[in-house]
Amino acid sequence: VQAMGQYRKDGQSNLDFLMFDGDFFVPIVRIDLLERHNMPLPNTWDEVIEISRFFNGRDLNDDGTPDFGFCHFPHVNAAGVGMGFWSWWWPELLYSTWAT
Repeated sequence: VQAMGQYRKDGQSNLDFLMFDGDFFVPIVRIDLLERHNMPLPNTWDEVIEISRFFNGRDLNDDGTPDFGFCHFPHVNAAGVGMGFWSWWWPELLYSTWAT
């Protein structure tokens, strides 16, 4: 991957750093809804909240049921089992506790 080159000190020698794990959040935005209501992509959490409040309770997919303005999907492992928030942290928490 070419992007990995940016983690080399001089861009040519051995790889000095490559993040294996990290905490990240990947938002998925319905651009069609923003465009329909002439709204820009949010750049701050305050803007996300404002847009969420605008769309919350509206029927966004024409099924006759009000929808949420913001959804968070909990992590589910390969077996289809998830523990919500803890599924992200539990293995690291247990390891750090047992390893001490």
